[in-house]
Amino acid sequence: MRVHKTNDPASEYQLYDYKDIIKVTFQKETLNDKMAIHERWSFEFKLHTEKRDFVLYAPSLDERTLWVHTFYWIASVNEAILKEKA
Repeated sequence: MRVHKTNDPASEYQLYDYKDIIKVTFQKETLNDKMAIHERWSFEFKLHTEKRDFVLYAPSLDERTLWVHTFYWIASVNEAILKEKA
Protein backbone atom coordinates (compact mmCIF):
# COMPACT_ATOMS: atom_id res chain seq x y z
CA MET A 1 0.00 0.00 0.00
CA ARG A 2 1.48 3.34 -1.03
CA VAL A 3 0.67 6.34 1.20
CA HIS A 4 1.47 9.75 -0.32
CA LYS A 5 2.30 12.81 1.78
CA THR A 6 -0.04 14.98 -0.35
CA ASN A 7 -2.80 14.39 -2.89
CA ASP A 8 -0.29 14.78 -5.70
CA PRO A 9 0.52 11.31 -7.14
CA ALA A 10 4.09 12.48 -7.80
CA SER A 11 4.64 13.43 -4.13
CA GLU A 12 6.83 11.52 -1.69
CA TYR A 13 5.32 8.33 -0.34
CA GLN A 14 5.93 5.48 2.06
CA LEU A 15 5.16 1.83 1.47
CA TYR A 16 3.10 -0.13 4.00
CA ASP A 17 2.42 -3.84 3.80
CA TYR A 18 -1.17 -5.03 3.84
CA LYS A 19 -0.10 -7.53 6.49
CA ASP A 20 0.47 -4.57 8.87
CA ILE A 21 -3.25 -3.68 8.92
CA ILE A 22 -4.73 -4.48 12.33
CA LYS A 23 -8.24 -3.01 12.18
CA VAL A 24 -10.48 -0.35 10.70
CA THR A 25 -12.93 1.76 12.72
CA PHE A 26 -15.65 4.25 11.91
CA GLN A 27 -18.56 5.98 13.57
CA LYS A 28 -21.98 4.78 12.44
CA GLU A 29 -24.36 7.42 11.17
CA THR A 30 -27.69 8.15 12.76
CA LEU A 31 -30.78 8.47 10.59
CA ASN A 32 -30.41 12.27 10.75
CA ASP A 33 -26.81 11.98 9.51
CA LYS A 34 -27.95 9.87 6.57
CA MET A 35 -30.60 12.42 5.60
CA ALA A 36 -28.28 15.44 5.85
CA ILE A 37 -26.32 16.93 2.97
CA HIS A 38 -22.60 16.38 3.49
CA GLU A 39 -19.54 17.96 1.90
CA ARG A 40 -17.44 15.69 -0.30
CA TRP A 41 -14.57 13.99 1.50
CA SER A 42 -16.30 14.30 4.87
CA PHE A 43 -16.89 10.58 5.48
CA GLU A 44 -14.17 9.67 7.97
CA PHE A 45 -12.80 6.28 8.95
CA LYS A 46 -9.64 5.17 10.71
CA LEU A 47 -7.14 2.56 9.59
CA HIS A 48 -4.95 1.07 12.31
CA THR A 49 -1.65 -0.54 11.31
CA GLU A 50 1.26 -1.86 13.32
CA LYS A 51 3.34 1.22 12.51
CA ARG A 52 0.77 4.03 12.76
CA ASP A 53 -2.89 5.02 12.61
CA PHE A 54 -4.41 6.82 9.64
CA VAL A 55 -7.49 9.05 9.51
CA LEU A 56 -8.91 8.67 6.01
CA TYR A 57 -11.82 10.33 4.22
CA ALA A 58 -14.12 9.15 1.45
CA PRO A 59 -16.24 11.30 -0.88
CA SER A 60 -19.48 9.44 -0.11
CA LEU A 61 -21.02 7.07 2.39
CA ASP A 62 -21.12 4.29 -0.21
CA GLU A 63 -17.44 4.66 -1.02
CA ARG A 64 -16.53 4.74 2.66
CA THR A 65 -18.51 1.55 3.16
CA LEU A 66 -16.55 -0.05 0.32
CA TRP A 67 -13.18 0.95 1.82
CA VAL A 68 -14.20 -0.09 5.35
CA HIS A 69 -15.34 -3.49 4.07
CA THR A 70 -12.10 -3.97 2.12
CA PHE A 71 -9.82 -3.07 5.02
CA TYR A 72 -11.95 -5.09 7.46
CA TRP A 73 -11.54 -8.14 5.20
CA ILE A 74 -7.77 -7.64 5.02
CA ALA A 75 -7.55 -7.29 8.83
CA SER A 76 -9.63 -10.47 9.25
CA VAL A 77 -7.33 -12.42 6.93
CA ASN A 78 -4.27 -11.08 8.79
CA GLU A 79 -5.80 -12.14 12.13
CA ALA A 80 -6.52 -15.65 10.80
CA ILE A 81 -2.94 -15.99 9.58
CA LEU A 82 -1.60 -14.96 13.00
CA LYS A 83 -3.85 -17.53 14.72
CA GLU A 84 -2.57 -20.26 12.39
CA LYS A 85 1.05 -19.42 13.25
CA ALA A 86 0.37 -19.51 17.02
